[in-house]
Amino acid sequence: MITILIVDEHPLMRRVIRDVLEKENDLEVVAEAMSGQDAEWQASQVRPDVVVMNRDMPDCNGFEATGRIVACSPNSRVIIFTPDFQARHIVHAIQKGALGYISKDIEPDALVHAIHCAA
Repeated sequence: MITILIVDEHPLMRRVIRDVLEKENDLEVVAEAMSGQDAEWQASQVRPDVVVMNRDMPDCNGFEATGRIVACSPNSRVIIFTPDFQARHIVHAIQKGALGYISKDIEPDALVHAIHCAA
């Protein structure tokens, strides 16, 4: 079973991601967070296999939060999930410890595939 932490400031987005992932037999959403600080705390508590991280959040961006999560939960794999795809952001995400960078315009099956690859 692959455990997942969803990080996005929008409740609707978290719910949609959860609904997509919970249809899979081998994926389990174990926590949600709406901010970078909350994500860091959740990751330190539940130690998820994969973190689906929004890039833009009110308290800190997804890059900062990724660095913090990798520090407190080193076995967690972070995927940045973002509304746009910019090369400079991909490099920054990887430098902060993210394993992947995908845009929100993908099909649900592609998100599931990305999580399997990350895990």
